[in-house]
Amino acid sequence: MEKLKERIIDFAIQEGFNLCRIASPEPLDGDYFREWLKHGYNGEMDYLERNIEKRLNPEELFPGVKSILICAAAYPVQNYAYEGRFKLSSYLLYQDYHRVMKKALKRVLNKVKELQPGINGRVFVDTAPVMEKALAVRAGIGWYGKNTLVVNEKLGSFFFLGEIFMDVELEPDKKVDNRCGECFLCVDACPTGAIFQDYKLDARRCISYLTIERKGRVAEEWTGRTSGWVLGCDACQMVCPFNRNRNIEYKLFRTPIITEPMLKSLSEKILRKEFQEVLKETPASRISIDKLIDNLKLIRRC
Repeated sequence: MEKLKERIIDFAIQEGFNLCRIASPEPLDGDYFREWLKHGYNGEMDYLERNIEKRLNPEELFPGVKSILICAAAYPVQNYAYEGRFKLSSYLLYQDYHRVMKKALKRVLNKVKELQPGINGRVFVDTAPVMEKALAVRAGIGWYGKNTLVVNEKLGSFFFLGEIFMDVELEPDKKVDNRCGECFLCVDACPTGAIFQDYKLDARRCISYLTIERKGRVAEEWTGRTSGWVLGCDACQMVCPFNRNRNIEYKLFRTPIITEPMLKSLSEKILRKEFQEVLKETPASRISIDKLIDNLKLIRRC
């Protein structure tokens, strides 16, 4: 099966993924996750409290699963997203990764089926109760950073994850060592103190959560503390040593569709008209215009 594994990974690399590894489908340890939920660190993300057993057991998501292909697709960091009055997370500048990666992974799965008829699989890209980061760490895509993101030695943390659950047994890859050591740059860089030193994140204080996931307006208590971030926040990633001097060939995500001129002209008027059409093609498509306008107003009050 080693040759089959190599062919499958080759298929994924040919489709534009930067790194692909195999994870075993054994149930994940849920103690950390349950403890995190117990403290209410998930905020209003109630969906995380549902289907816990399904999240922890890949067999519940795809009966008969024997191997999980984990794929990472890196995207370029655009400095202009951080330089103006209104800042956006870099990942929001690109085409919606859910659509792009799902199409690419389905092409990979089709090639696998052609190579070896009888193999069945299911593609996931952040749209089902899959513990993506835990599986990525298990497969050796990277390790958990103190900001709870997966960090890779070469890719840093600016990448998307997607998976193919398959009913064929492949040799799983090994975990890699955590290389964060005594570095606390991401912890210190968080504008709202959302990151704890023991690899925990309180979403209720995280700017990404406040500006994207939280329903309704950002509370007045955060006025002046969102540091200009209108959607998302990359503060903890910007300071990570593994995100410096990345020498990466970008394939799936090369050119941003939210350009520098668009971002510089960002205003309530633009949001209601031209900007909306572009946003529909990005991961921000699910965010209401009213939410965006409220975020803009919060920054204007600073």
